[in-house]
Amino acid sequence: PAGDDGFEIADVAFMGPAEKAGLAFGDVVTGVEVERLGRPAKEVVYPLGLAALALALLSQIRRRRRAG
Repeated sequence: PAGDDGFEIADVAFMGPAEKAGLAFGDVVTGVEVERLGRPAKEVVYPLGLAALALALLSQIRRRRRAG
């Protein structure tokens, strides 16, 4: 650990993934971003979810009108 700011790199393998990413001995890592592969974008998921919710609500309203 390098204090509260992150972690200091203590070892970099020759031609390893860290060196290929441009990291060197003594660098401080303050954050890591992870890319989620295989997941649809939220711009696609939210409208589909809202449409499914609206469909469920409409079917429940129609069922109540028939029963009552």
